[in-house]
Amino acid sequence: KADTETDPQGPGASRGDIAPPARFRLGGKVSFKGKVIPEAQVTLHSGQGQTMIAPTDQAGQFVFARVAPGQYRVTVAGGKPRVPQKYGNPQTSPLSVNVSHDATFDLELSD
Repeated sequence: KADTETDPQGPGASRGDIAPPARFRLGGKVSFKGKVIPEAQVTLHSGQGQTMIAPTDQAGQFVFARVAPGQYRVTVAGGKPRVPQKYGNPQTSPLSVNVSHDATFDLELSD
C-alpha cells in the first residue's frame, strides 16, 4: 500500500526561511516632443544581460508587472512616429531607472 501522507518538509512545503524575491510594478508613458508614442517597445536591460519588454498602447502607456529590484538601462524603439535611434540602443540611450518599489516612470524623449 502506497504512503499517501505528504512530507511537511517536501518540495511544496514552505520552510519560512527563504522569502520569494521581491518584484515590483513599473509603468509609465512614452512621449516625444509632448506627443504620446503608441506602438513602441520599451525594454529594461539589467546589468546581468537580462531584458524585459513591454509595448506601449494607443495612449503611449506601458507596464512591467514583475520587475526585480535593481538598476536598468532603458531603451525605446519603434513607435508612431518613430523615436530617435539613440533611444533604441542600450549603449546610446540616456535613459535608466533604479527599481526599488512600485513606481510610475514617464519617458519624455527629445531629439
